[in-house]
Amino acid sequence: MIDHALLLMSAGAAGYRIISSGLDRASRFKERTLDEVFDFVHPLDNQDAATLFDPQEEEQAARFWQTRELYREEQRRRLARAQSYILRRRHNALIVEQWANTEWSDMRRYHLEDEAGPDLIEAILAVQKAAAEFRVACTLVLARIGLWNVLLLADKSRLLPLPSVAGLRTTGKVDLLLGYQAVKESALALARFYGEERYQRLQALM
Repeated sequence: MIDHALLLMSAGAAGYRIISSGLDRASRFKERTLDEVFDFVHPLDNQDAATLFDPQEEEQAARFWQTRELYREEQRRRLARAQSYILRRRHNALIVEQWANTEWSDMRRYHLEDEAGPDLIEAILAVQKAAAEFRVACTLVLARIGLWNVLLLADKSRLLPLPSVAGLRTTGKVDLLLGYQAVKESALALARFYGEERYQRLQALM
């Protein structure tokens, strides 16, 4: 019974990922101006990010929730927080990547490379690179979280080891906290070309 339920949940999760990936790929080519970035970026509070992905904080949580069952529930809550953290930042990376893609597309369409200059071109390419790398890393980590959620739900006997939320911070060569910081800094560097007011507004949001 459990195997059958696990198979159905896994198939459903895989289908969702395929559809989500297709929609995401299509949305990458959506035109986006800086003013639209302000409308679609999720305002964020980054203060608790380091705590959520800190191994020492995770160890303290394990000691605080002394029984395995209580700590198991705490880890499920922490997984949900990590999932929300990553989804919101992946969304923001997509929005600023769309903006950079639009800037680059318009520049090439109207042959404005010489007028724009190397500094603006470098800023646009930096946003594209940082956002793309961060979004790929986020997608991989979200897939891991989705699999863990399925396995924890199916593990009625409580035999599986508990996942480490702190271990989600790094995937491959990408540190999610530093990766998002790179997205933010590159987007702010590009926003500076549009004036201090817009720079400050984007800084407050991201």
